[in-house]
Amino acid sequence: MGTESGEYIFPFGVSAAPDEYIPFKFDVKNPGVGGGSISVATYGTANDNLPFPEGVIDLGKEEGANVVDRFWQIDLDGFSINPVADVIFTTTTAEAATFNTLRAQRYNSVESEWDTPIANQENPAPNIVKVPLVNSFSPWTLVEENKLLPVELKYFNAVLKPQGVILEWATAQEYNNDFFTIERATDLENFITIQTISGKGDSHKENLYKVVDLIQLGKVTYYRLKQTDFDGSSRYSKIVSVKTMNDGNFNSLYPNPTDGRYILLKNVSADAHFSVPVHIYDLQGNHIYTSTKNFPNPSGAIALKFEQPLRPGVYFIRIGEGFSQRFVVNGGN
Repeated sequence: MGTESGEYIFPFGVSAAPDEYIPFKFDVKNPGVGGGSISVATYGTANDNLPFPEGVIDLGKEEGANVVDRFWQIDLDGFSINPVADVIFTTTTAEAATFNTLRAQRYNSVESEWDTPIANQENPAPNIVKVPLVNSFSPWTLVEENKLLPVELKYFNAVLKPQGVILEWATAQEYNNDFFTIERATDLENFITIQTISGKGDSHKENLYKVVDLIQLGKVTYYRLKQTDFDGSSRYSKIVSVKTMNDGNFNSLYPNPTDGRYILLKNVSADAHFSVPVHIYDLQGNHIYTSTKNFPNPSGAIALKFEQPLRPGVYFIRIGEGFSQRFVVNGGN
């Protein structure tokens, strides 16, 4: 190809008959830099869409019935900057017979997920899809427009903050997404539902979600995210965890609830005397108390006394870098 523009045709097919000739067209609009070549391969598959192209893990949550039984592998070599081209896919009429409107999707080998379909695709014929201004390549396939292959969850994170465990996740796009369920456990097995968040249905843009879990149960708390479609099918995210206490230096904060005048902290560490910073935050994350305390030997306790009683509400105490606990102020007499 070098640095040329214009249309290149790969005359795939077993004959010139309309149902057997499936040319692939690569119409260069902006030549590449550095000069290079393009290689293209295509192959039909069984009804289960196997075998996948090298590097493709799966088709996401879609059934194979929503994907044509064919893949294309497009590779460019030798360019410092890839050309930009209109790419035209042709499948056999039989392969396209059960679909209404086909759209082309590219598998992103770096992210191990299916990219959002490029906008403004056209269908010159039911078995032909034209994709404008493409400059990224790798495996491609054709899929029913209303059943696009999903982009995997971009991320799901859990971070301990003064106001609780902050759970955040993002999707690059959503199709048929009914809701998310956040589940929590302390043993990696017995997960319980703590909150349900509505999805965006069908969305072609990035969506961000955030939930605060106010309850901290033990040394390590585990979370996972369940995504459910309108048809009831679901899938889980990877499990994430937060360390909600340190290595066991404390096992109690009492009384809880308190009247706001003082709280007691009990040390059960095998260590001897040690000094750590103590911070208290309100539910909005405002820093309202700080001090450095010297903790006594194992089984000892210290009292945090407040010159001005804390107002009724929910608070969080953090001791050192690890221990964080929620407590409630009911108000004094």
